[in-house]
Amino acid sequence: MDFSPGMIQDNVARILAEPAAFGMERHAHHIYLDRVAEARFHLARGFQIINDELRLNPKHSAATFRMPCMVTALAHSGCVDRVQDEAHFTYLNDIGRRFGMMSEVGLPRVERHFPAGGGVIDARTIAHVTIGHAVDEAIRSALYAGNPCSGILYSFDIQTHVGRLDSDKATSFGMTRESAYRGQRAACGAVMAALNHADLSNADHSRILSSLGEENVRTLRRGVIAETGEDITAAVASALLAVRGLEASLPAFAAEMDTRGVAHLTASMVVNRRTRDDTVILLGEGIIFNGRTHSRGFGADASKFSGRLVEHHGDKRMLLTYYGEAPEGFGVRESDYKVHQGARH
Repeated sequence: MDFSPGMIQDNVARILAEPAAFGMERHAHHIYLDRVAEARFHLARGFQIINDELRLNPKHSAATFRMPCMVTALAHSGCVDRVQDEAHFTYLNDIGRRFGMMSEVGLPRVERHFPAGGGVIDARTIAHVTIGHAVDEAIRSALYAGNPCSGILYSFDIQTHVGRLDSDKATSFGMTRESAYRGQRAACGAVMAALNHADLSNADHSRILSSLGEENVRTLRRGVIAETGEDITAAVASALLAVRGLEASLPAFAAEMDTRGVAHLTASMVVNRRTRDDTVILLGEGIIFNGRTHSRGFGADASKFSGRLVEHHGDKRMLLTYYGEAPEGFGVRESDYKVHQGARH
């Protein structure tokens, strides 16, 4: 059955027509529910979302597939640091249970990729595995034959993290405490070690430095100071790793998808705070569909980053900026890619 891209194309256009804010430290639930999940539900508007293995039972799926359907597949990257455990749990509850494929026993299936420092090691492998595991050929054929509008929604959320400590006198980034009974330690430790005393025989240090790039490393080693006086070098370094991961992953997913695939990717940074729930800074997003990649958010030049602490509902939150842009000031960047007519898996 020939593919009819109109429904998904209209949904993509609606998302891109809405302003999107980046750079503001917000509660994790706000970012995951009001930004990430909302965008994906917009992409699936008018479709039945198939995100449970039980709905793929051949006894029922033939009737289901006659309607416009969208099967979901989800990948997630983050740092392996155990201080991230609570953040990973929140992510799985908010995003994993909605856009991962639920197993037969009700657990979200997510392609997990947790290198030291977060970000992405090999975007091509992540894209290949995420798309290859989404459905088998029998399910793909039944889905595509059932309705000309149906497709598969691939999602990939690329995360890094940075510690934050608050006192009556100051706020600092790059350090955290795991509990009230422990001392301070670096977060992200791998990123801070790579910048401050790199061991080039350490594969993680070498990968982090390579991903950041020589010019960015020089800028970061000189230090990045916020407009309100805080040293935000650690935050900028971790943000750059997430942005670099997004930049690498967009063409990787485009190269793997067939005509029926639509992908939504995000880059974000978790802020580890001991005395409050962890917050998240959304840094960028990308949508891939029908030969066109649309992206918006932060770029990957450390010298263009700045920021300041701002009041937010009785709290002080970090607002990162790029070229001095306001959170809603980022335009859409577009590029073309070659659409594969058949599945590559």
